[in-house]
Amino acid sequence: MEEVKRVSKLELENKVLRAEHEELSTAHKNLKEEMKEQREMDTLKQQTDKKETNDKIDSLKKEQFANIRGMEQKQKDGQEELQRKIDESLKSVQVMVVAELEKYQNKQQQNIDALTEKLKGSIDQFSLKYQELSNVHKKLMEEMKEQREMDALKQQKDQKETNDKIDSLKKDQEQSANNIRGMEQKQKDGQKELQRNIQAMVDAKLEEQKVSNANKFAEIEQKNDKLEKYQKEQSPNIVDLQKTIATLKEIGQQCE
Repeated sequence: MEEVKRVSKLELENKVLRAEHEELSTAHKNLKEEMKEQREMDTLKQQTDKKETNDKIDSLKKEQFANIRGMEQKQKDGQEELQRKIDESLKSVQVMVVAELEKYQNKQQQNIDALTEKLKGSIDQFSLKYQELSNVHKKLMEEMKEQREMDALKQQKDQKETNDKIDSLKKDQEQSANNIRGMEQKQKDGQKELQRNIQAMVDAKLEEQKVSNANKFAEIEQKNDKLEKYQKEQSPNIVDLQKTIATLKEIGQQCE
């Protein structure tokens, strides 16, 4: 009887142990599934964070390239406008000088007989006309000088705006670097390399702009030299005209 009770007690304890074992197995299985789900969620979150970081980097690159293209276009437009003004000024000078000379020569040809009788007045008139041309040339040179000074000031202002934008861009880059410091070391190295490339591009563009500005001023000086050469080439024509007047004067005196 005692043996039966002991066996029954052992069986009951065994059932309890099996039930507890099953509960532990179930709990362990559930815990493994929860840990698996958590790892999957962590992996997905890490991928999402990485994608967001890469998107931010791509957006920053696009914005930086857009700013650089805008600055290049602005500098190009300024150069074209300066070249157009210089060409217009030179054309105006040439037209003015040629028109005045033709007008004067036609008037002298039409009034050659009256010129022999009124030689003194004609000489005074020629001197006045020559003085007017000299004044026009002087005024034009002053206007071109003022235009060059204004263009230089505008270029300095544009250069300052460009430098301010570059400084602002650098500050934005530093802020972006502070926001993504939690990234992996590989991403940090990639960001630093990107910043070096961008800085190299900016430095290259600034150097290119310096060379362009130097070439532009050289072209301006060359055009000024051409203008002075043109004035010198016109001087012999004026001297020949003076000699013609002197000859006509002598003819008039001989006729008297």
